Amino acid sequence: QRKDIVQPSVGVLGISGRMGRILKKQLQAHTTYTLGYSPHRIDEAQQQGKRLFHENDYIIDFSSSQAIDTLRQAALQAPKPRVICTTGWSPKDKASLINSLSQQAPLVIAPNTSIGAYLQQVLSCQLARILHEDYDIDIHETHHRAKVDLPSGTAQSLAQSIQSTKEETHQLHYHARQLQQGPRPQHFIGITSERSGETPGEHTIRFSHSKEHISIKHTVIQRDLFAIGALNILDWLHHTSPPPGLYNMSHVLNIHAPAHATNA
Repeated sequence: QRKDIVQPSVGVLGISGRMGRILKKQLQAHTTYTLGYSPHRIDEAQQQGKRLFHENDYIIDFSSSQAIDTLRQAALQAPKPRVICTTGWSPKDKASLINSLSQQAPLVIAPNTSIGAYLQQVLSCQLARILHEDYDIDIHETHHRAKVDLPSGTAQSLAQSIQSTKEETHQLHYHARQLQQGPRPQHFIGITSERSGETPGEHTIRFSHSKEHISIKHTVIQRDLFAIGALNILDWLHHTSPPPGLYNMSHVLNIHAPAHATNA
C-alpha cells in the first residue's frame, strides 16, 4: 500500500459485538479502507457521536436500533454514507428518522447483507406472482440460541415482499404471523422460528399445493459472510458515490425484485 494514498476511514458501530469483531479484523487487513474510530459501547457512542461522524468517511452499523435514535443529531451534523446492518427493528417504525438521515447522505439499510438471501427473496416474489391462492405459503427460520429478535428480520422481510406481490399482482391481502390454534386461515403466510445451537442463519420458504411442494432454502454456513456483504456494500458506496437517499440490496446488486423486495 503506497503511503501517499489516503485510505477512506470506516467507523464501526457495535465493534465489540459478534459481527463487529469479525468486521474489525477484515477492515484491519483491507487494502482499500482503514478502521477508524469506533465506540465500543452504546454509552460511548452517545458521548462520542460527534467524533464518530467527523473522523470517519463511512459508517457501518452492526449495533442496535437504539443507536439509530441516539446518534441522530451527530449523524445530521456531519452526514456520512452509512450502512445499517442492525436487525430487530422495522424501518416503518422509524420512517421519519430514516427519511431525515437519508436526505443528508446515502443510507443503505441491509439487515441481511447476504447475496444469497436477497436472491431467495427475489425468487420467492416470482413464485408469489406466478402461483395462485391455492398454494399455501410458509416461512421457517432457524438461528443461534442467543439471537434476540423473533421472528428474524429476514423472515419478516420475506413475508412483507410476498404480501406486496400478492397485493399488486392478484389484489389479495395476505396476513403473516405464527399459526394459532385452529384450521389454517385463508390468504395466510405462516412464520415459524427455531433458536438452537450456533446456526448463523437459515431460512426456508415453501409453497405447498395438494399435488406439489416448492421450497427455496438459504443457509449461512459461516458468519463472516455478513461482514463480507457489508464490505461489498461499502465498495458500492465508494465506487458509485450515490447521492443522498435511501438504498437497499437491490441497488447494490442491481437486481430489482418485483413488488418491494428490499431485504430490509
